[in-house]
Amino acid sequence: MTDDFKITEWPSTPGEKRWHRFLQAATNKWGYEQVRAADVYALFDERVALTLPEFATLAPGRHQRSVDSEIIQIIRLNPLKGAMYRIGFGVLLPFIPTEGGAKLRRGRLSAKSSYSLWDEPQEVEARKSAPVVTMLNPLNDTDLIRGVHNLHGPSFVQHTMEHHWRHMLPAMTAWFSVNVTLNALLETALKQSTDSNFGTHHPNPSLVAAFLLGKLGRVEEGERQLEAWAAEGGLWKAPLTAWQDHLRRAASP
Repeated sequence: MTDDFKITEWPSTPGEKRWHRFLQAATNKWGYEQVRAADVYALFDERVALTLPEFATLAPGRHQRSVDSEIIQIIRLNPLKGAMYRIGFGVLLPFIPTEGGAKLRRGRLSAKSSYSLWDEPQEVEARKSAPVVTMLNPLNDTDLIRGVHNLHGPSFVQHTMEHHWRHMLPAMTAWFSVNVTLNALLETALKQSTDSNFGTHHPNPSLVAAFLLGKLGRVEEGERQLEAWAAEGGLWKAPLTAWQDHLRRAASP
């Protein structure tokens, strides 16, 4: 053990101090109360029903709209360790199988459906200094929110939900308006697969691109893409031959 070890007090950085002011203002106004997940989802479901009525409810916090038999759009409110939620959106492509142990199953729509291809854009980086109005009322410092928070009662959930929904809605509707064809989805999958700043996605966009190529009749390209995905460590329990078999099935009329 050395004498150089020090515990840094929180908050210490300007960003931490801003966040501390924000949370303290929330506590002063609404107290401390963790809201049930069911109530958070219910508030989100009201937002979706009011703004995007074409999306049907799959389950609390999950909504879907079928573009056609092969493209199903999904909106989800994703929990992050119970104290925060973020909106995600994407598509389910039933011709892309999912793994169940060593077996592959055709993707299907259910209350627990996951995306085949999805996005969850991050909000812009917070300003380095807060304007005067947020110093006077820290609850106006909304660029710190970046999600839906549920530790200060229902009103705080609503306060953060309104901000997060307003931020995400333009990105979500723009993404859905573009990704309505297999060709557009292929372009998105290839872009995600080569973007080092995009983060880790499951399923891997390279795998999604392989099946989209196959579905579009470009089977040889799809098989090469699939082999590249496997070579990069994409295989888990199901063997490559099983994936190849499903790729050829997806390509069949």
